[in-house]
Amino acid sequence: MSDLSDADRERISALFKDLDIDKDGRVSVAELARVIQGKSEQASHKIETAKSIIKKGTGEDSDRTNLTFNEFIAYIRDTETQLKLAFKQLDKNQDNLVDATEVQAAMKELGVNLSTADAEKLLRRMDKDGSLSIDFDEWRDFLLFSGTSKIDEIFKYWKRASAIDIGEDMLVPDDFTEEEKKSGDAWKTLVAGGKLHLIFLLSFVGSFLEAGPMTKSTPSSTEYWVSF
Repeated sequence: MSDLSDADRERISALFKDLDIDKDGRVSVAELARVIQGKSEQASHKIETAKSIIKKGTGEDSDRTNLTFNEFIAYIRDTETQLKLAFKQLDKNQDNLVDATEVQAAMKELGVNLSTADAEKLLRRMDKDGSLSIDFDEWRDFLLFSGTSKIDEIFKYWKRASAIDIGEDMLVPDDFTEEEKKSGDAWKTLVAGGKLHLIFLLSFVGSFLEAGPMTKSTPSSTEYWVSF
């Protein structure tokens, strides 16, 4: 943890304290479930997502039901790294912002034609200042506790939670053979390249479009996750 900047440590520490409602120095499944986004999500889904977050923070073989501060830091750093890679993949012109055109371009690469209106709806839910573009902080804050990266979970969640109808025609690129598609090797390759992670991140946002935009006047670092 020695390479963590003072600013990042302070930010993560504040988030941990907000989550640790009972002030026992650990973040539990129940405390995490409070901030799992999505008013359409059932309570059981929130609990499962919280458990998966804890498993990632403590280790795949752990049966623990809470995270220490250091484990929380490890989860946050790993997740933010993945989110940053996905954000850069969307940010085609490298201006550190993602706009509707870039969202459409990314979805088109995945075989989905998304209208400008729907792309703007996706952005509006993350966008805090009404600019119809998002920076990495907005992207990170909205997706930090999305909690999944496995193929089957991504697609189950995508079908269940997406509020925008982007159809069932999301494509595996044509440069994979039929054998690779059937064996699952194609999906593994897509994940390694970040494309499948991007499918989840874009579709994850769609489940919250009806909740209304977040605002910069949000009182605390966790309230906007539970305000709807």
